[in-house]
Parts: sequence; structure tokens; C-alpha cells
Amino acid sequence: MSKFFRRKKFCRFTAEGVVEIDYKESAAVSLAPAGAKPSVSESSTGVRTQGEGVAGSREMTISAEVLSVDRVNNKVTVKGPSGDTRTVSVSDPALQKKLPALKPGQVVQLTYTEAMAASIRPAAPVPAAPKP
Repeated sequence: MSKFFRRKKFCRFTAEGVVEIDYKESAAVSLAPAGAKPSVSESSTGVRTQGEGVAGSREMTISAEVLSVDRVNNKVTVKGPSGDTRTVSVSDPALQKKLPALKPGQVVQLTYTEAMAASIRPAAPVPAAPKP
């Protein structure tokens, strides 16, 4: 199984406070078990956190049948559960090394996850100006 992970953190300052947003995404690619059929599934969650915050996540899993493998150009053509075909470029060197083992008829599975959390913190009080 191969994975990648990316995280971003955003902050925005307003007169009322600081808005913080934390965003994460990851993906995992693997061969599906023998006999697996192309499919798609999705789930999502959302919760209110302590204070003035919210968090949510979404995960999508797609299984697709390999139609062809172009090892020279690092491209794989797959057919998804709805019958659509797509040719994807494989840019990850670790996955490129695995292309010779990938054969038409096999099913690959991609799981993509993204999550976000947001909160608002009150702004620090501004000190009063000294009286002359």
C-alpha cells in the first residue's frame, strides 16, 4: 500500500477574534483482493467541538479495474464502477517501480480522506491608551 499525506493550517485575524482552520488530506493506493469488482463508497462526519469549533471529515474509496499499463510513460488506464475509463499518470517514483507487477484485469483501490477543523478564539483585549 502506498500513501501520501498533506496538512495545511490557516489563521485569519478579525476584530472579533482569531479564526483557525486546520485541513488534512491523505490517499492510499493498494491492490484489491482477487475477485473484487469495481465499486465506490463514501462516508462523512461532522461534529461540534468544545467552544466555538466544528470538525468534519470525508472518506471516499474507489475500486477500478486495470485495463492497460504503459510502463514507458508511467500511465495506467482503469475502468471505474460506472464503466467510465480514465488514464492516470503515475508520478510517485515508489509507485512507478510497482507498475511492472500491475496487470490488466486486476482491481486497484484508492482511498482518499480529507478532514477539516475550525475554531474561533476571542481577540486579546486591546489595552486602553494612557490618559495625558
